[in-house]
Amino acid sequence: MQEISSSLLFIILILFAFGANHFFSKYADKISFVKSLIFCILGILIGPNIGFSILSNEVIDKLGLLTYFILGIVAFNTGLKTCSFELRSNLLLRTLGDSILQFVVISFCFLIIGFTYLANFHETTITDFNVLLKSPLIVKTFLFSLTLGVMSLFTSGPAHFFNKKDLRINTPVYDSILKISNFFEMSGIILLTLILFVLDFFILRDFNFQKLGLQLLLLLIAPLLGWLFVIFIGKERNDERMTLATLGGVLFSTGIGIILIKSYLFFPFLMGLAIAKLFKDSLKISKTLNEIEDPFSVLLIIIFSAQLNIPTLMTVLIAVAFVLFRYFYLLLTKDFIIGNEIKKKNSAIDKVGRGFIAQDAFVIGAASLVAHYLGDWGNSILFVAIISIVFNEFLGAGSINSLLVDSDEFKVDR
Repeated sequence: MQEISSSLLFIILILFAFGANHFFSKYADKISFVKSLIFCILGILIGPNIGFSILSNEVIDKLGLLTYFILGIVAFNTGLKTCSFELRSNLLLRTLGDSILQFVVISFCFLIIGFTYLANFHETTITDFNVLLKSPLIVKTFLFSLTLGVMSLFTSGPAHFFNKKDLRINTPVYDSILKISNFFEMSGIILLTLILFVLDFFILRDFNFQKLGLQLLLLLIAPLLGWLFVIFIGKERNDERMTLATLGGVLFSTGIGIILIKSYLFFPFLMGLAIAKLFKDSLKISKTLNEIEDPFSVLLIIIFSAQLNIPTLMTVLIAVAFVLFRYFYLLLTKDFIIGNEIKKKNSAIDKVGRGFIAQDAFVIGAASLVAHYLGDWGNSILFVAIISIVFNEFLGAGSINSLLVDSDEFKVDR
């Protein structure tokens, strides 16, 4: 009986996610900024920890593979889009350098907060590094802080808040923000993979050169899968078969990534990147995945919100600090780092960072990837991720809207 209930609940959630996403997409410019809040509250209400236990822990565990697959789709699609965007080499280097700087600054700030917490925990001073470094919580503190730095990089660009049909044909600022956002996501995926790789090989177990070589060798399977996909599917002209073949490739690459490198983000991303390089119609696949990705992102918010426990006061404060710090950092620093490049498209705009406020499913993906390493801190990182997504809709909707108004890229005055 439990199996039937779980299956029915799964079907209901899928149908609800697609229907709700269609509704919010239709009225994106008016009510999209409350979308994540509504789905977050819904997930909490049906969850087993704070809500009415409509979703049990057993059902949530069964939906775990589905969440991996959804995140695999998002990563795969990011790989597809990355190679389709053409950036001048100097802007690309500046964007990648900017993303690393942002990661370092935000990680460092929260690492200082974490060290202060450890100092109070051990009743010592923050300058007494010998005591702090011997703490069993030091690995969790580093991982938590670095994950926040990675989460700050993920942005869905300006397209999250309105329909493309509202824009003019020529939209240089919009297009630039969209391209650079995609490269931020690429940087986030790579940095997160490196963090987990270092954690796994250098901290959680003894370092082994044979295992290191094997892991690097296994990464070559991703572009190989992409090459095989292009050979066998590249001549296919039936859109439905192409879509099914793509979803099959995503499912396979996600599963391989989990088994081989314990990441359901990096392996699908590499495969998508290879296909984008080898397949001239890769944008057609990307457009199809965009239609699937958006409602599935709604489903992610519901499922992960359902897993939340009542947060501690410290967790709430970290969430608020992260939201505000990221908001002001992006608003001010992005304008300083790459603002001049984008202002070449439209010299009238001010504070380009307004285009980098929104976030997407990658934030949840990053949090869920490290949650099991953090143990009892896992709920905290998930809470920060969900709160970050919710509040960035409130902060981001007006910011991005005003950016495009200043850029004069809407068809009508808003």
